[in-house]
Amino acid sequence: MLESCTSLKEFTLPEGIREIASGAFAGSGLEAIEIPDSVKEIGDLNPWYGYSKEGVFADCQNLKTVTVGNGIEVISTQAFSDCKNLTAVTIENKIRYIEESAFSDCTNLATVTIGSGIRVIGNCAFSDCSSLTTVNIGAENVKYENNYNGRGAFSGCSA
Repeated sequence: MLESCTSLKEFTLPEGIREIASGAFAGSGLEAIEIPDSVKEIGDLNPWYGYSKEGVFADCQNLKTVTVGNGIEVISTQAFSDCKNLTAVTIENKIRYIEESAFSDCTNLATVTIGSGIRVIGNCAFSDCSSLTTVNIGAENVKYENNYNGRGAFSGCSA
């Protein structure tokens, strides 16, 4: 869709949109994104590989803030990985699972707020976010996954 469109600075996802396709905004010039409550799925069906949800906003070098509305229960693998200038993420209460490497290598990410619905944060979900200093999680008994190398959800973070 708008993948690698580096001149794209602003895009408003309209209320009523239900899905964002895989790679739709990857490598674009977006500076902020607010995902409305109507969005239920990030990713699409690939007829050769099955369901693919990866990298929807990956490598958006100008992206600074992300707000995920109450419609999404899963943030997919590498959805926001390598967004080097991302500084703040807010994820509303319906979220259940943040998959592996969802926000990995977001080196300027400083603040993450995750709603009360979270149950699992995948391995390397926030790995190598070297500026991360504040994480607010609104739930208790959250499972933090580790991969086979022992790298956990927040491995390589400063705090």
